[in-house]
Amino acid sequence: MSLLKKLFGGSLGNKSLSDEALKIAAFRHAVGGDRTGLKQLLHGQADRIEALFATWRQVPAELRDNPSDIQDYGSCLVFIAEFLKDQGRPGPWESLMGEGPNGSPIEELSGRMEHAETLRVAGLFAEQIACLKAWMRDAEGLSGPWIDDLRAKVMGALGQAELTVGNLDGARDWTVHALETCEANGDSEGVRTYSTNLAIIDAFALPPHPAKADLLLAQRLSDKGRYAQSNGVLDAILDHFDDGTADRWVHRGKLLGLQGFNLAKLREFDRAAEATQVAADHCRARGDNDGAVIYTINLAAIAELAAKDHAPHPP
Repeated sequence: MSLLKKLFGGSLGNKSLSDEALKIAAFRHAVGGDRTGLKQLLHGQADRIEALFATWRQVPAELRDNPSDIQDYGSCLVFIAEFLKDQGRPGPWESLMGEGPNGSPIEELSGRMEHAETLRVAGLFAEQIACLKAWMRDAEGLSGPWIDDLRAKVMGALGQAELTVGNLDGARDWTVHALETCEANGDSEGVRTYSTNLAIIDAFALPPHPAKADLLLAQRLSDKGRYAQSNGVLDAILDHFDDGTADRWVHRGKLLGLQGFNLAKLREFDRAAEATQVAADHCRARGDNDGAVIYTINLAAIAELAAKDHAPHPP
């Protein structure tokens, strides 16, 4: 017996399908545009499909990086929702489809996103940005998991496009919006993607100044046991940045971690712990788990050194 017969055949009965199997069956019919098959599946299952449809609107994580896959998935949702509407069940259609200011349904918006990707591949970045900004305007007022997922993608694409044309402020603003939207949606993969993009943008935003070279110099001085001089170089790096800029610098965790190490070697344990804690927090906020673990271990070592330093010495 074929897999299709196992899914749709009468021997098992539609009621035997799990929620996931029911979704797979419905999407297989939608991919092929098979209204007859979908109608057969709906027999005795319409209530379940209508109830489950809200969970289907969330784009699977493995499809979110490809605008074409997102559009194909959306087309299947539209096919199923439209079929349900024709069967007298308009709820999924009304929840999925919305009308923007110009009467653009979500299906058209997903297609326009793919067009923006085509412009990017062709190197037409100004046109891509204009297309994506028009998308944002036409999507105002629309909500729901499907449109929210697309909106995050569009804002992320705008961030990358603005970076490409050298508009660092615009790139950062759009990427922050994409990151915040993914956080609100519970999209952990999107959070990781846009956190990484934000770090890249911040690295590009560094002034034309040998800050990274100075950090390497500070590391070499520390390796030679010249801890105070090393911290002098680190302080000069921080003094160079405008207020708030240093907090966004991708290498700030390493700078503060090295500063904490130097202070511990100089037996200034309270300041060492403070700098190392900030270094760990900075890495954690950026998704740098390795850095966060390293500086957390360093914190424990500093606490142990401080305890030994303050312990009474035998006479």
